[in-house]
Amino acid sequence: MTVLLALLLSIAAAPRQEAETPKRPRDPWVFRCVLDKRPRMVTVALSDEMWVAYDTTTCGMYKAWRGGVNFDGPVYTTVHGPQPTTLGKAYIEGIEGDVWSASVGGKDGPAMAVWRGYRLNGNHVALEYDIVLEDGRKVAVQESPEFVRPEQMFDDARLEELVLQKGHPGLFRSFLARDLPDGVKLSLEMRTDGVTGKLAETLERERFVDVTDEKGEKKTQVVSHLALSKERPTSTVVLFFAPIEIQPEPKKESK
Repeated sequence: MTVLLALLLSIAAAPRQEAETPKRPRDPWVFRCVLDKRPRMVTVALSDEMWVAYDTTTCGMYKAWRGGVNFDGPVYTTVHGPQPTTLGKAYIEGIEGDVWSASVGGKDGPAMAVWRGYRLNGNHVALEYDIVLEDGRKVAVQESPEFVRPEQMFDDARLEELVLQKGHPGLFRSFLARDLPDGVKLSLEMRTDGVTGKLAETLERERFVDVTDEKGEKKTQVVSHLALSKERPTSTVVLFFAPIEIQPEPKKESK
């Protein structure tokens, strides 16, 4: 096992001290709602600098961003019509459609992801999924997201070796697949483009997708595949991003 993998495993396994846990920006900090006109979303307010949202229909991440949520709509403001929307800029966005697949006996095939809810463990959250194979067998998967910074994980010498910059916001995602059968490997697609640093245990392969954004600009998305197997039922990926500055709202002129 490499030193980097050993470090990631120790971080994922060791209980974090409450003093190191980011202050959650709202209570409740994990909640379900329509978000950006998308139903059945789960939003996790990890810190003032990072919020993440998951689509419970695919059990994949929708977006990680800074700026919070505009809590509009009848549930929050009694105004009918509007719904909650994300505020600010995204660090990274997810992939549309199914993101989980499976290999059984070396043969690739589809897998259906089923949302099973979430559990709060102190000041941490565990998202729970069932990944249903073609033959009907189910594998329970748990994902725990957290906000981190490079200097929380590594000393100065290691930061320099890994070319990580202090102060950069990071999204830490740890995974656990319980009772994976022999010969079964799960794969989760996730985007990893636009990062300033990427640490991962079991990203097996990557593909590059050229897209054109709303402004007509061409960009390349990097889609990575995280693998879980009976031999490696746990995995961790950490993505670091350039800081996003929040612009203050312009002052309203007094009449």
